[in-house]
Amino acid sequence: MCCPGRPKCDPATLALAPATLALVALLAAWPLRVARPLSIPHAHCARLITMNLLHRSICGSSIWKNFLENRLVPWTLDGVSLGSNVLEIGPGPGAVTCILLPKVPSLTCVEKDERLAKSLRRRMASQNISVLCEDATATSLPSDEFDSAVCFTMLHHVPTPALQDRLLAETARVLRPGGIFAGADSLYNKVFGLLHVFDTMVMVDPDTFPKRLEAAGFRDIQIDLMKPHAFRFQARKPE
Repeated sequence: MCCPGRPKCDPATLALAPATLALVALLAAWPLRVARPLSIPHAHCARLITMNLLHRSICGSSIWKNFLENRLVPWTLDGVSLGSNVLEIGPGPGAVTCILLPKVPSLTCVEKDERLAKSLRRRMASQNISVLCEDATATSLPSDEFDSAVCFTMLHHVPTPALQDRLLAETARVLRPGGIFAGADSLYNKVFGLLHVFDTMVMVDPDTFPKRLEAAGFRDIQIDLMKPHAFRFQARKPE
C-alpha cells in the first residue's frame, strides 16, 4: 500500500498521472522522438529512433520498475518453471532483466536496438547473462536451445502483425521441445495511446493471440487479463 490508511494505490495509474501535463512538451519535441524502424526488418543491430520522451521517462521511473517487480512479472510467471537456460526477448533498458537474473542460472537477451544492447551488456558484465544485438524475428541462436523464453510489454513495439508472428515462430524454433513461452503485453486505453504518440504501437489482441501462438507451433496456451493494464500468456512447445 503506497498511502497508509487510504485505499490501495495502483502503481501503474500513478506512473501515468503526469501524462496530460507532459503531453504538450512531448508534442513540441516530437520531430526528434518519432519511433520508426530505419532499416530492413532482418538487419542485425538495426538502430531505431528512441521512443517519445514521456514514454521513455515513465519506463525508466521507479514507479514502473516497482510495478514490474511487485505485480506484472510475478503475475506473469506465476506457476511457470523457467528452467536453467532462459531467453528474454526485447529487454530494452533491462528492468525485467534485473528481476530475472537472480532467478535463473543462465540468461540470454536479444535486443535489436544497438544502444540499449550495449548499455545492458556493459551494466551486466561478469554476470550470468549474454546480450545479443539481433532481430528477434531472425536470430543466430541454435534450435532447441532454451528451457523457456519470456517477453514483457514489447510485442506492441514490433511494427507489423506479420513481424510479430515471425517473432513467435522464431521463439518456438529456439525453445527445446517442452519449453515454455511466457510473457505479458499491454491492453489499449486512452492514456496508453497518449503515451505512444509518435511511437510504434501495434496492439496484440488477447482474443486472437491464442490462434497466432498455435500457428507458430505452440500448444497448451493460456491467456489471462489484468484489466485495464495488461494480459499474460503461457504456451508450450510440443515434445
